[in-house]
Amino acid sequence: MRTPAPRLTYHPDYESAPAQNRWAGARLMGLWTLLNQEIDTKPAGVWCWRVLKGGAFVGLRRLEDGHRVLRIARRDPFTTPDGPEKWNAELAVFLRDFGCVLWQRQDEKEPEGAAVATLFHEPLPGLI
Repeated sequence: MRTPAPRLTYHPDYESAPAQNRWAGARLMGLWTLLNQEIDTKPAGVWCWRVLKGGAFVGLRRLEDGHRVLRIARRDPFTTPDGPEKWNAELAVFLRDFGCVLWQRQDEKEPEGAAVATLFHEPLPGLI
């Protein structure tokens, strides 16, 4: 009789998220494509979001003026002195893979529902 493979465990925020808001895909570009498709079906201002296996929350919304806002957040506070440096490195990966390196960064001072959160605003046409 075969022994069942051990169940993989993921970040508690991923495990506790509704199934439709979990991102289990292998590539971030797939997440970016999905979020962009979803915001096109929602009214302006509504967040479409996913939680990744490692606990990062990624949200996207379109504002009334048509530009998009990306939000990347974590509920876990920094526990080591190099926490902010690791956060910046994580953000850089998302921005690179999403093609958003020229988006304007805005760190949230007191993020709702998160220990750390950063917004990125899509540049308006003609400002790049």
